[in-house]
Amino acid sequence: MVKVLQTKDKELRRLSKALYEQDYLNAEEIDKVIRNVGLGKEKEDKKVRTWDKDDKYAPAMVQF
Repeated sequence: MVKVLQTKDKELRRLSKALYEQDYLNAEEIDKVIRNVGLGKEKEDKKVRTWDKDDKYAPAMVQF
């Protein structure tokens, strides 16, 4: 399990960030995030919250 988490680290970080910003993603959107294709301008413009690197909770949310 640890090896899977280590080999998929970038994908998991992208997914956790996208879920933080959007709250909900369907299977197609999750696939796009994992493949690093992007969600599209319309979805990006409708974020529930933004990712703030200076937020004291943000770094802990994506550490594995």
